[in-house]
Amino acid sequence: MKALYKYLLRSLYVLPILLLTACEDLISDVDAPVSSPKLVVNAVLIPEAPETEVYLFLSTPLYTPHQSGNLDTVSNAVVIISSGNQQVTIPFDESSQCYRIEAGLFPVIAGQEYSLLITTPSGYRAEASCTIPADSPPAPEVTARTVTEEYGNLSVSYSFRFRDIIGEGHYYATAMLTSLKDEFGNIYPAFDPGFDRGERYSSDAHRDGEYFNFKTSSYYEGVGQKTEFMAWIAVTDRNYYMYHRSVSSFEGEDPFSEPVPVFTNIKGGLGYFGAARGQFHILEDPGQN
Repeated sequence: MKALYKYLLRSLYVLPILLLTACEDLISDVDAPVSSPKLVVNAVLIPEAPETEVYLFLSTPLYTPHQSGNLDTVSNAVVIISSGNQQVTIPFDESSQCYRIEAGLFPVIAGQEYSLLITTPSGYRAEASCTIPADSPPAPEVTARTVTEEYGNLSVSYSFRFRDIIGEGHYYATAMLTSLKDEFGNIYPAFDPGFDRGERYSSDAHRDGEYFNFKTSSYYEGVGQKTEFMAWIAVTDRNYYMYHRSVSSFEGEDPFSEPVPVFTNIKGGLGYFGAARGQFHILEDPGQN
């Protein structure tokens, strides 16, 4: 389970980090003022996760000449998370290039509010707060397993749904992970097959108590292989939902698209500090139940 959360958490940061350098190709040789860089924070608190991680970078100002396309990691900051009378300073981990602490050293508890304070020797300061959702995440109901054969390989996909928690103001995140086991018992790393139907980030606005429906993209299995599909379903806070929805709506490669402002709840910086409660569920063939 720890390995699954490691993969899941890493995937949450790749797109947002790339997003912050997506406009570089649109810059032309014009005289424009150079703005100051800002702290970029990416952090989500999940009670079920084995670790808490905070990713910290410096943004690249829009009109900076000779942009590299990569954000600089900030490794010398003081990162403090607190709740009530408890607080912890999270150390920087060289191997993962983020600030990381095991859950046992500072548990994240449902229903509680947490604050984040970041300072650096060069004078940067950023702060934010979030509240862990009190509700438990809903479980999926598998409605179909579709298998087709093409050129000796099996194409597999799943359809499933979950029901909104009664009461307004709920936000959800849904992700897929697969692991592949071959005929010799070797297990290959998980990856996200994506969805043909359904939204990764959704809210119950005008949908209180209704079902959210999903269909995974197909995955091809070779002879003797077995793929395990796992759905991660989480109920999230508004910060998590608003940030990821704005990121997923961003179109950085189309010069004619309308600009989409990226949500942030970081005072003195960019990015987000959010919360989620999520569980992994292995999707089973409903015909075998």
